[in-house]
Amino acid sequence: MVFKRRKRLPIARKIREGLLPEKGWSRAAEYMMARIKRLPDSPKNISFGVAIGVFVSFSPFFGVHVLLAFLIARSLRVNILAAVLGTFMGNPITFPIIAAVNFGVGDLFINVSTEEVSSKSFLQQLVDVSYAFSENVGMMMRGKSADFSTVLEFFYGIFLPYLVGGLILGVAVGVMSYFIMLPMIVTYKARKVRKKLKRNK
Repeated sequence: MVFKRRKRLPIARKIREGLLPEKGWSRAAEYMMARIKRLPDSPKNISFGVAIGVFVSFSPFFGVHVLLAFLIARSLRVNILAAVLGTFMGNPITFPIIAAVNFGVGDLFINVSTEEVSSKSFLQQLVDVSYAFSENVGMMMRGKSADFSTVLEFFYGIFLPYLVGGLILGVAVGVMSYFIMLPMIVTYKARKVRKKLKRNK
C-alpha cells in the first residue's frame, strides 16, 4: 500500500486528523497529491477516479461521499482509491464555500422564495429535518397522524437547489480536475520511468 503508516492511528486520532490535520491543510493536500501520483494505475484511470471523487464532494449526501465515490468508480472500472482521495476536495474548509456556491447556482434554476430559506446552515437544517422525519415515522408507526411539512420545505427549499447546483458544479469542477491531474500524473510517471532506466544502465 502506498504511504502506509507504520503504526495504526486510534479512531479518535483519525477523526481529529480528518477534521484538523496536525500539519495543516496545505501539508495534507500535498500528501494527498503525492499519494495520487504514486498510485499503480494508468494516468487516465487515476485522473478519472479523482474527477469522480471531486464530483461527489459537491453532492448534498454528507457522510456517504466516500461510499458514493467507491461505488461509482467501481461501476466505471476506474481507480477506486483515486476516487476516494478525490473526495478530499470536500473538507471542513471548503464545505461552507461549496454549499454557498451550490445553493446560489441551484437557485438560478429552481426559484426559492426568501421565506423558505432559513438562517441556519445547511448541515444544521439537515440535522433538524432528519430529527423531524424520524419523529414523524415514529408517530405513523404508533398509528398517529404525521406532519411532513418540515421535510418537504427542506427538500424543495434547500436540498433540491443544493442538489441541482452540486450536479452542475460537480461536473464542471470534476472535468477540470481530470484535465489538471492527467498531465501531472503522466509527467510524474514518465520521470519515474526515466530514473529507473538510468539506474539500470
